[in-house]
Amino acid sequence: MTPAWRHLLRTLRLETSSPRTPKTCPSLSLGAFWRSVTKLGLHTKPRMPPCDFTPERYQSMPYSRVLEVYKEHLSPELVYFPDPLLLHQGHMQWLFDHEGNRYLDFFSGIVTVSVGHCHPKVNAVAQKQLGRLWHTSALFFHPPIHEYAEQLSALLPNL
Repeated sequence: MTPAWRHLLRTLRLETSSPRTPKTCPSLSLGAFWRSVTKLGLHTKPRMPPCDFTPERYQSMPYSRVLEVYKEHLSPELVYFPDPLLLHQGHMQWLFDHEGNRYLDFFSGIVTVSVGHCHPKVNAVAQKQLGRLWHTSALFFHPPIHEYAEQLSALLPNL
């Protein structure tokens, strides 16, 4: 082992000063990690955290029909999995498929990564806005975007 590597390992406390008696860091020990993982067993399904939300019953197309329509009318390049999930509903960080299975969303998009799916506060504000005006072109003025810009710029330092 080169002196540079020895110095690095000593700095990280992975090796003692004597090269003959290496001392591994307990937090990085593979054995300790493996023992904690194998307590669950190789076939134990991890338990999900509790969720106080119950999704609505799925009442749309059967999965087989969705696949048929997809293959006939949609781009096959958009799906990366052989059996894609048929998602039915979302709530906060959770997604629910057509069979009612719950998933923790690790694949969030732009908005859901920060607020989750169907966040009650976001839904309330969106419903209020949808009751007034859904969409307009940027060619016209609409006060909410200007109010938002003013509030956001008040938070930023003057440049």
